[in-house]
Amino acid sequence: LWAGGTLGTSAGTLSLQFGATGTVNNTVQLNRTFSNTGTTSVSGAFNTSSTGIINNGTTGTMNLTGTGTQASGLGAFNNLGTLKKTAGPVSIIDLPYTNQGPSTLQIDDNRSLQFVATRFTQNSGVINLVGTNSLLDVGGSFTNNASGSIRGKGTFQMSGGTLTNNGNLVPGGAASIGQLTIGGVLNQSATGKMTMEINGAGSTHDSVYVSGYNATLAGAMDIDTGTYQPTSGVTYGMVSSSGGSVSGAMTVSGGAFTYTSAPAGSQYDVKWLMRTILATDAYARQSRTRSALEQSPFVANCPQRLRADQ
Repeated sequence: LWAGGTLGTSAGTLSLQFGATGTVNNTVQLNRTFSNTGTTSVSGAFNTSSTGIINNGTTGTMNLTGTGTQASGLGAFNNLGTLKKTAGPVSIIDLPYTNQGPSTLQIDDNRSLQFVATRFTQNSGVINLVGTNSLLDVGGSFTNNASGSIRGKGTFQMSGGTLTNNGNLVPGGAASIGQLTIGGVLNQSATGKMTMEINGAGSTHDSVYVSGYNATLAGAMDIDTGTYQPTSGVTYGMVSSSGGSVSGAMTVSGGAFTYTSAPAGSQYDVKWLMRTILATDAYARQSRTRSALEQSPFVANCPQRLRADQ
């Protein structure tokens, strides 16, 4: 239990080892490095000097359970493990923050984590917005690097800034249908991609919603339909914007899809063109036995003509 006080001078490191647990339940003045490779719950706050560094190691888990500013000062916060917002309505981090692979930054449902502007500007790990009411506010423009992933069902807020996606956007998360909301401009580069799932008709599919801003799309969209067989000609709205436009095109893979845009230019749709061709009645082959008068030594197969829309 760390109930307050000051952690020493700039020399040395305080370490919480793998398998150990710790609690910070008051404000602590941090003047040296704190290295967490165990599990630390923080309901209080870290105030750091220029030599006060928070290092959450690859085996470390840090749970933010308080409210208000929980890390601030002149130091830095480096996450290589797992940082979670698990309790309390809103936590604020006012320190330069890095989310490096294979790290995870997770915001549970009905929880919010805010970074003061320019404190968290790029991601090389995983950002997981678990529930529809999960909110991460980075306060300005942001880059999701090639190794970075932003996933889940919540809102990624940038206060009108631009999200440049060079990595992966995964609405809903793995094996989970959902909508990922972007609160700012979305620019997906040629190296960026979206990983989507379609599990049924209607709204049973993943989507990205850009709230109030434009979306410019390049790169790829990978679609997984699992065991679901879409109906020929059905259109799925995968990216949409309210108050902005959607432009550009992505290379769509994962099935017989083609790109089609809504007339208003506020949505990016994909249309399922056909079922697996051998499963359609239109391509059923009929076989007949050669009669004595026929000269061909082979069995004749007479494929039916495909309709123009197949």
